[in-house]
Amino acid sequence: MSSLGSIVMVFSGEYDLASKEQLREAFAVLVGAKQAVLDFNDVSYLDSTALSELTALHRARAAAGLDPATIVTSNGNILRLFQIVDMQRFFVFTDTMPENARGEPVDRRHAPSF
Repeated sequence: MSSLGSIVMVFSGEYDLASKEQLREAFAVLVGAKQAVLDFNDVSYLDSTALSELTALHRARAAAGLDPATIVTSNGNILRLFQIVDMQRFFVFTDTMPENARGEPVDRRHAPSF
């Protein structure tokens, strides 16, 4: 059972092999959140390392019996990448912040940016 409430994690910049450990640490925080929202609006690049870490996040949340995390982005290139690798199987996608993630109490955090 989750001990954390809602967490919005804001990501920005590029995420690749060099940022693997930082992504893993950021995602570890989201594993136990009742609601996990990943704000990718300011992400400019993701590679297969980031996609692999996202898949691990999905698996950990599913194993804990939690709902899928939500990814917020209006970046067409990032969305196209997610569509190509069929990530909508694992995450909820939206271009705006979910209504229930805008109010209190929501823990807003910033992931390291690269």
